[in-house]
Amino acid sequence: MKLILLRHCDPLSVDLGEDDQVIPDRSNGLTAYGREKAAKVGDHIRKNYGNLKIISSPLLRARETAEIVALKLGVSVKFDPRLEERNFGFTDETTYKESMMYQLESYSAPDARNPGGECIRDHRARVEDWCHSLYENMNGDGDLLVVSHGGTMEHIHCIFQHSDVDSMAFHYTSCECGNYNAWESIFEKPIGLVWRLDKLNCEM
Repeated sequence: MKLILLRHCDPLSVDLGEDDQVIPDRSNGLTAYGREKAAKVGDHIRKNYGNLKIISSPLLRARETAEIVALKLGVSVKFDPRLEERNFGFTDETTYKESMMYQLESYSAPDARNPGGECIRDHRARVEDWCHSLYENMNGDGDLLVVSHGGTMEHIHCIFQHSDVDSMAFHYTSCECGNYNAWESIFEKPIGLVWRLDKLNCEM
């Protein structure tokens, strides 16, 4: 089984200025360029991988990316809320600058959370639950494309590398693919597999 990780394409929030208010997840869809990029990624994946099963975060920017890619592949998309980005608990008054500062600072305080939001450890637990369910249901019946978010993909990477939440330092830029091949199992369930990471450069 091959697992391909794809971060959502360019969302509306990429055009925010420092003092602009953050865009709620329910409204943060793709820009016109993001849609064009998703279509090109779909062409690239079809050419290099053929048809894949697709599972995606249901948040709008990921959903739109997955649906555009799925249209290119001629397949359907399943959605799993465990793949959503961390709920930061931002208010309508939070500015883009404040949101970025909070995200950076939270790496050194993984238990800190805003009211109604998740801390990094909460997010890790949710993503780890998805990873364990993936491991338990691996049956060799095809490869899987996962469309998600930067923070979620950082967690997936660290989980597959058996890295502690405090060591998170891996970042995916928009539309970069991470290609994981399961190559050796050294632990019993539910610890998981050891995975090899190969970068896939997709020229736009």
